Amino acid sequence: MNCGDRKSEDVRRMENGPDPPRFVSQVVCGKKESQIQLSAGGNPSEIIEWPWQVAIYDINKEDVICGGALIREEWVLTAVHCVVVDGTLRTGRSEELFVHLWKHYRYFIKKVEYVQIRPVSHIILHKDFNVYNNYDSDIDLLKLTRPAVLTAPFQLVCLPSRFDFSEANLDSGVPGWVAGWGYDGSDEHAAVLTEVQLPVVSNRKCVLDTLNFTRDPDVTRTLTSNMFCADFRTVCRGDSGSPMVFLSDSSRDSHWTMEGIASHFFQKGTCSMRRPGQYGIFTKVNRFAQWINTVIFRGY
Repeated sequence: MNCGDRKSEDVRRMENGPDPPRFVSQVVCGKKESQIQLSAGGNPSEIIEWPWQVAIYDINKEDVICGGALIREEWVLTAVHCVVVDGTLRTGRSEELFVHLWKHYRYFIKKVEYVQIRPVSHIILHKDFNVYNNYDSDIDLLKLTRPAVLTAPFQLVCLPSRFDFSEANLDSGVPGWVAGWGYDGSDEHAAVLTEVQLPVVSNRKCVLDTLNFTRDPDVTRTLTSNMFCADFRTVCRGDSGSPMVFLSDSSRDSHWTMEGIASHFFQKGTCSMRRPGQYGIFTKVNRFAQWINTVIFRGY
């Protein structure tokens, strides 16, 4: 990526800045109006089942290119590589992107939906991301031109408030959920928002299984402490940027927390060919608390 030191009104790289202790407080987040029985196997979700899920739409491609999560009324958290074009972060990119809030159907907006569409005013990139290196720090924030209107059942997703609680969510075997419009097991674009349950895989197991599968030690050298792995029945192309969320507990006061951002895969190939040992890689949100806090505090 050749970005130099360019900083424009719509594409920016953010330094860490001051050191807030935790995420900006949220009054209400991570709550669902209804608790529908979820399907673990990668099936269509119910409409507004994931009320913080957004679709990122590229007007040049005339299609959904990535997912993301609404974390504040005018802020969306997603992956940097979703806004990179040919390895370059160019001025004017924000003018090509629209965020569709509470979208369900990929190609149409139907009367049963409550879609709000917002242009993107600013793209704030993490300074350490390099698409040609290892996808480390694959995280960015999109600022909307105007805030989303939050009326029931629409909702923000929670961000990790304590590092120790967050790391407990990311213990090996703990299940999380991802939704998106990416390619499915038949190698077709999902026509509606699709959900899948994925258990976290320890980085050690992720590396060992990938080595056993690929016999290529270079493949796993890019795994960093800013990433975690999830099971092979995973997200695929087009799901990038989507949140991986975890339920705090099963009580009435439970809430959903965004712990991961769908980033990349160790192995190339079609979704239908994914097998054990081919894991999806997610950006660890809790590693970027200070950065997210600083961006939102400054407001842009």
